[in-house]
Order: sequence, then structure tokens, then C-alpha cells
Amino acid sequence: MAEIVERQALVKQSMKRLAEQAKSIEKDIARDISFIEEKTELLPNLTLAKKGVEQQIAERMNRVDNLRVSLQMIALMQELLTQEQVRLNGKQKAS
Repeated sequence: MAEIVERQALVKQSMKRLAEQAKSIEKDIARDISFIEEKTELLPNLTLAKKGVEQQIAERMNRVDNLRVSLQMIALMQELLTQEQVRLNGKQKAS
């Protein structure tokens, strides 16, 4: 019984940590998208620095893609933890 309660606490803590990570990633994505939009608007007016800005935009776009994959992984982990919570609750009730 104590093991189930301990495991439930670990699952709850993990869910909280994942939610915090997801929130941080979402902020990073928003910041990067804002950067991309701002720099994309400037591109037509640039001449000398155009290649550098294009590279920065490409890097940020790649980063946004990677962050979105991280969010998908977090969502999957949250789903697995939710299933574990349900399983543990069922075990606790059966005890």
C-alpha cells in the first residue's frame, strides 16, 4: 500500500514537471516565431546582411520544429503517466 502511495506521488510530481517543461517550450516557440516573423518582414529591405538573416530564420524554424517534437513527446509521456495514475488508483481501491 505504501508503495502505491509513493508511486502515485512520483507520478504526480512527474506530471507537474512535464507541465512546467511544456509551458517553457511553448514560450520558446512563441518567442522564436515572433523572431522569424520580424526578420522575415525585414528581408526585402536588406542587402548585405540578407544571407545572415536568412540563416538565422532557418535556424529558428528548425528549432521551432524540434521544440514542437519535444511538446509531442511530453504529451505522450503525460498520457502514459495518466494511465499509470488510473492503474495505481485501481490497485489502491482493490487493496
